[in-house]
Amino acid sequence: MDTAEVMTFRRCALAAVVVVLLLLVMVAVRPGLLGALVVVDVPLDSADVIVVMAGERRLRLPAVAQLYHQGLSERIYLANDGMFSSWSSKHQRNLYEVEWAREFLLEQGVADDAIAMLDYTASGSYFDALHAAQAIRADNAISTVLVVTSDYHTRRTLWCFNRVLDGSDIRIGVYPVPVNPDSEQYLLKTYATELVKLGYYWLRY
Repeated sequence: MDTAEVMTFRRCALAAVVVVLLLLVMVAVRPGLLGALVVVDVPLDSADVIVVMAGERRLRLPAVAQLYHQGLSERIYLANDGMFSSWSSKHQRNLYEVEWAREFLLEQGVADDAIAMLDYTASGSYFDALHAAQAIRADNAISTVLVVTSDYHTRRTLWCFNRVLDGSDIRIGVYPVPVNPDSEQYLLKTYATELVKLGYYWLRY
């Protein structure tokens, strides 16, 4: 193997060891410890745009509407996962999830011209961040971004945005929306899964 292949192998081996150790620890700890590894909160007093990660719109969008009405930002970017969803009697067709997200925000009093739906090429947190970064870099008026997502998803989300906006002067904030499930076992499983995904992203992207 050449030097690059050796380095890649070592990174993969190290990541695998870390993941296994974390999973072993998982069975002996409470969710709070694992939560500290995956949940981050990077507050901003104001932002030029709010970016909403795709998925769990019923959880994330009420928080986005609240932040908008609090005056934190006048603009919202909706990440697009390309998921086709249910029928809309208003539009007389099935809407995509991103379109339903837009409809919800409009119903909550968010101005139509404040909302932009991002492009779609592939689903996944990295691609959500990538398409957001493309829109952000194309607008010289944007210097601060607040990303809204579920709390367990914040560490990986922040990693993605740091990756795709590397080399820019964009300041990135993260707003964690609490999931608050009833089951500790569910939390443990969710946090552990998120750690595995974070390791995969680190290797893949």
